[in-house]
Amino acid sequence: WIYEFRSAYQEMCSGNGCAVVAENRQGTIVGYAYALNIMGNPILDFTVHGDYDADAPKLLQAAVAGYRQKFSGSLFFYAASADSEKTGIAVEAGAVECAVLPEALSDNGSLKIFRF
Repeated sequence: WIYEFRSAYQEMCSGNGCAVVAENRQGTIVGYAYALNIMGNPILDFTVHGDYDADAPKLLQAAVAGYRQKFSGSLFFYAASADSEKTGIAVEAGAVECAVLPEALSDNGSLKIFRF
């Protein structure tokens, strides 16, 4: 999977999807989102500084729109069930919860799967 923006950007440059960044008024990058098709796996993920969560849904929507210019079909976002902040942002951006995998994480926590 993708663990940092640099890898997501390289995948985007290889034609595998879209990666976008969010900047504050001073031009500092405060978040990023990517929507990629990695070996047939359509995935979306994001990271946003907590002070900018209100703008995060727009960031995700931009990544989804960029992805849809290249690919059709669903995108999937995975998050720990306990991460209500991140899952809430995804839902606000248009994601629909489609599955929960109980005890899927190393701490025996559940994993939620969302579809865009």
